[in-house]
Amino acid sequence: MAESNLTVTGGVIKTYQRTGTGTPHEEYVRDAPVTDPTLDEWTISTTVRASPIAAALHRVSVLFWNDSDVNTVYLRFDGTQPTATSHMIAIPPRSLIPLDGRWARLNIRMIGSGNGGTLHTSLGGADT
Repeated sequence: MAESNLTVTGGVIKTYQRTGTGTPHEEYVRDAPVTDPTLDEWTISTTVRASPIAAALHRVSVLFWNDSDVNTVYLRFDGTQPTATSHMIAIPPRSLIPLDGRWARLNIRMIGSGNGGTLHTSLGGADT
């Protein structure tokens, strides 16, 4: 059985050729585990965060924990400043929100519904 490897960001796709030349390859995909987690913390504010969390192709997962008792955090991933009425994700007070896959790789902009509390963001990267 012939085999080939194709290395991609965040994992490896391994293909096996079943039998004989010219037969199709079967694919086996292995997800890469998080190997270099980092913590980002932002004090929730009604002012848009000055510098968004930068996009990163090696990022495979993001966990958001809003520790505020009253303030919601609004997120956008398209380079536009979020607002309470124009956002992509709302993180309610005292909530944990996971974000995986392609969404985790985008830049992340944020604003709060009020002032106070902290948005704790765990950024999970993988070896490339």
